[in-house]
Amino acid sequence: MKVYLLDVYGRGPRYFTDEKSLISYLNTDDKRGEPINRYQITVVEAQVESSTDGLTYVKNFEKITRETNLRESKLNAVLGDEYAIAVDKLLSYIKDNAKDNLYRQEFLKAAELVSVEKKEFSKFIANYSDYVVYQISDKVEYYKLLFAVHNFRKINDRYTVPVYDTVGRIRSYGSRMTSESNKKNFLLAKAK
Repeated sequence: MKVYLLDVYGRGPRYFTDEKSLISYLNTDDKRGEPINRYQITVVEAQVESSTDGLTYVKNFEKITRETNLRESKLNAVLGDEYAIAVDKLLSYIKDNAKDNLYRQEFLKAAELVSVEKKEFSKFIANYSDYVVYQISDKVEYYKLLFAVHNFRKINDRYTVPVYDTVGRIRSYGSRMTSESNKKNFLLAKAK
């Protein structure tokens, strides 16, 4: 049985046990009735004998994936993998310095589910670009850490911010102006 873990930008992980329901969700979930554009899918093959076993596996999938990725990242860091070390430094910086809000919690939870392989983690960071580029820090040292993980080419004048309801679900999206210090320090870090 295949288990599909869908990580939708701004919403966190969701699980599917068949491809048909996954595709249906992707095509119709947006609150405006539009297809979802920014997401990442992880497929895992699971040996299950009944639907109860499948449900148990899906519930434990997130925990298993987190543990596997944690072991993998620690092993890569010990072996001297520069990219794994850069990812670890970036996530540590975000945990220590980012303002504690729902978006930060969601980002860190989703980051634990992504492998530290360069292609996969770089794609993950790019999907959260509105958060990692604009909302965490405007310091040059932060942007250097970020560029070690993903080479963002430019910084925009405006960025998108999710607006949450009282329950913690995304209600809508807003737009904000990029600060001059973000622009300046992004370009300084890019130049070095």
